[in-house]
Amino acid sequence: MFGPSKEVKQLSADTKDKVDAMWKKWDEDKDKVANSDFVAKLLDFNERNHPKTLMGKKKKLDDYFHIGQDIIKDFDFNILAKQMNEPQPTNLGDCFNGIDYENELIISIYYNSDTGFVLTNKKLYFYLKGGKFFDGSANYFSKNLDEIKEITIKKGFSQNSVVLNGDDIGNIYNDDSLDYIRKLIAEVARSSSDLVKSSNIETKVVSEETGLDKLKKLKELLDMDVLTQEEFDKQKDEIMKTL
Repeated sequence: MFGPSKEVKQLSADTKDKVDAMWKKWDEDKDKVANSDFVAKLLDFNERNHPKTLMGKKKKLDDYFHIGQDIIKDFDFNILAKQMNEPQPTNLGDCFNGIDYENELIISIYYNSDTGFVLTNKKLYFYLKGGKFFDGSANYFSKNLDEIKEITIKKGFSQNSVVLNGDDIGNIYNDDSLDYIRKLIAEVARSSSDLVKSSNIETKVVSEETGLDKLKKLKELLDMDVLTQEEFDKQKDEIMKTL
């Protein structure tokens, strides 16, 4: 029985090591991982909402869905490596090759019959089938988190339509994880929106601090008689417009 080639095995090991290294970086210092608040929100959401057994342990949903550091021990990296090594129009090699494994923390992976997604701390990668029923054409999408406004997975009989920012972008297949995945994806949209709001607030604060610094320096120039009162007032008015 033939197994993975030497090249695929090496690529699989290397990719797994990179994913593991990013999670170790998260464990050592979360602030060194981009969008750490977003990651923390998604992990907290999973802890609170992941289906539980009667004993209080997380249920194993199926072999298609992985989240958090369980990715390292549960996910078959040969799946990625084989397709990354030989990308074709009929597989997801190009999608997997688009991930920056050394700088993106992979939060969750869902993979079912060449459909699914990879969620990182920077992007959401979708790999879907064509928009019409039984349309097997591949639809690949990647969105930066700050570009995500709304994501909905509309449940169907065997396929589910994915709507991103109001556009139907393709179909994803059914399995036992789907109900939870729909909740998770909705949380991704909410947390992405919070990320954008936080970024806008930080930008405004930086702008205000910069403006105040300019006013302080301007006042010093006035006190030193480098500027006249008229020149000071004119430049002050311009700075105030930016605050």
